[in-house]
Amino acid sequence: MTQNILDQVQALQLPDKVIVAVSGGVDSVVLLDALIKTQPQVEFIVAHVNYHLRPQSDNDAHFVAEIAKKYHVVLRKVDWQGIDQGSVEEAARDFRYCFFEELANEYATNTILVAHHANDQAETILLKLVRGGKLSQLSGMQPTRQVSKTVQIVRPLLPFSKQRIKLYAQQHRLEWCEDSTNADSAYTPRNLIRLEILPRLTTINHKAIEHINQTASQIMQQEQMITMQATQYLDDIMQSQKSWGDIPEIWLSAVLSIWLQKQKIFNIKQVQIDNVKQLIQNTHKTYGMIQINHQYQVVKSYQNLTLESRLQNSKSSLDFPEFMLKLNQWQINGHMQFQWTNQKPLSGRFIAVHSDHDIDQVTMRRAKTSDKIAIKSGHKTMKRLFIDNKVAHDERHQSLIIEGNGQILAVRLRDDHWRISDDFIAKQDSQPNYWLLWRIEE
Repeated sequence: MTQNILDQVQALQLPDKVIVAVSGGVDSVVLLDALIKTQPQVEFIVAHVNYHLRPQSDNDAHFVAEIAKKYHVVLRKVDWQGIDQGSVEEAARDFRYCFFEELANEYATNTILVAHHANDQAETILLKLVRGGKLSQLSGMQPTRQVSKTVQIVRPLLPFSKQRIKLYAQQHRLEWCEDSTNADSAYTPRNLIRLEILPRLTTINHKAIEHINQTASQIMQQEQMITMQATQYLDDIMQSQKSWGDIPEIWLSAVLSIWLQKQKIFNIKQVQIDNVKQLIQNTHKTYGMIQINHQYQVVKSYQNLTLESRLQNSKSSLDFPEFMLKLNQWQINGHMQFQWTNQKPLSGRFIAVHSDHDIDQVTMRRAKTSDKIAIKSGHKTMKRLFIDNKVAHDERHQSLIIEGNGQILAVRLRDDHWRISDDFIAKQDSQPNYWLLWRIEE
């Protein structure tokens, strides 16, 4: 049966140099031994972390150093200087993987080998199940996982049980260190599962660990299929073939997750995804926003979604201060040039205004939702005008008002789309006598 381990390791396609995580326990010792026996052309760099959490930690470090000498491989070790706030297990994991990645970059390799096995996988899945989270987390650890653009974690022993790994060590007469804390079920939640829960589950079915891992594999395959279909829905949205409101409810969570991941937003809680779903499905609310982390929010405008900085909307009028336009003078505001004139333009961008009174200067400013513009039947607020013309919320802060003689003459809803006040539209028997010109400053 130990031949299966050798075959699995020999089949690995490895680069010239590889980082191997070795704690001194039986799993990592077996992994290193199998690698040395089956991959003689590869240069292995043994990486060891001394956490100083147990009296035997220094002995383990010495043991790993002796193994490195035995196999004639490079040893790189590091000491963990202290315990961070929160979970010791989580802090230690973060520390060692940072160390492994640093070594991978130093030795110009893209591969880090670790010795996780089938029992570890079952423990991880049960922990995830108990703690709650997304279904995808129940797929467990993957045989290969990309941890950065240039570095991957590879787990060759994942198909093998702890029992088979120990049998390999015994048959090949290997020595290893026993971690005394592994025998304490109160030390970590993982220990409790390892020492008490999994053994009891195997009394129900001796293949309990194997079956848990098979279920995880099925979940992983289902997740891959879900990702493929959700990506297709997202592509349809990006190509304007569908809107968010067209996506079946059962697919919305998956599509939203992929959309956020493509924008480098990760680790979003399900409750936030659910809030965005409710916002999409609320057909009575054309605009809304959901905060997803300290930096970003998802903004709905009609059936469009955008990801915006939380500071973005606070800049609504700061980049375009109110200013006066004098007759027949070009003036600059930001990247735009404007002119209020009584001389009919022959070309360019302009709007025409008719007035029975002289308007020698006008004021230009950002529009407010409470502003009112004259229409045939009375007045309409800017808020209503935005809705009727389907002006997206992220475009509304760019809308401009021009005022003259205390009245709103016109409003720019978006880009070159202007709405003239009905009080200043030239009638059939009259001609416009003022024009507003604008152009992009070169």
